[in-house]
Amino acid sequence: MSFKFDPNVIHRYLNLMVDDPFHRYWSWDFCFNSFSESRETNKDSLALSLASYLASWGMYRGSGGLLQKNHRIHEQAVEIINSEKYDLVRCHKNLEIDRSLIPLILDLKASIGAYYNSLDFIRGGLGRHFKILLLITLLLL
Repeated sequence: MSFKFDPNVIHRYLNLMVDDPFHRYWSWDFCFNSFSESRETNKDSLALSLASYLASWGMYRGSGGLLQKNHRIHEQAVEIINSEKYDLVRCHKNLEIDRSLIPLILDLKASIGAYYNSLDFIRGGLGRHFKILLLITLLLL
């Protein structure tokens, strides 16, 4: 089976977002912009932006542990992300990530993972899909 790249498919996908200013695809942009504006932004506000993004991608489903928690569960993750230690791996238009930063990225992954793994959930916990989406999101902020 071969794959043929069709730019029209991508344009149709992106037009869903362009044509609707309230489309869920914008949720990452809002979350990214919240984290990019300032390190001084209120931790509660950043946690709310992160929770809103995760909810828009189905991470607050009934079978998951996050549904039993409010947005403030992400405040420690916000502190980790905003730590000066990880400035070199934060997504920025003027920043290129190279191979030498892989150990720092893995350290960030471990720090975020350790935080979420330390939490108690009434039921469900954090599934593998959630952890992958969360990690990708947090690394891109």
